[in-house]
Amino acid sequence: MDPGTVAPRHTHAGIEATVIVRGGFADELGQYEEGDAWIVDASVTHAPVALPGEPCLCLVYLEAPLKPVGDRHVASI
Repeated sequence: MDPGTVAPRHTHAGIEATVIVRGGFADELGQYEEGDAWIVDASVTHAPVALPGEPCLCLVYLEAPLKPVGDRHVASI
């Protein structure tokens, strides 16, 4: 994602596992940068926003499709 890009607000039907390869993003749960890894489940609803600077490159595993929630986003940095 280019800096400042906001992913659509969503929740999960299964596990979402993410590794930040370059750059970073923030969401309602915190800020994640290069080398960080995390796993979320259906209890999490978020709208990730790419941090300023270089583009955010993530490796993401989805156990099931994402479930969009409401408008495009509510998060900002």
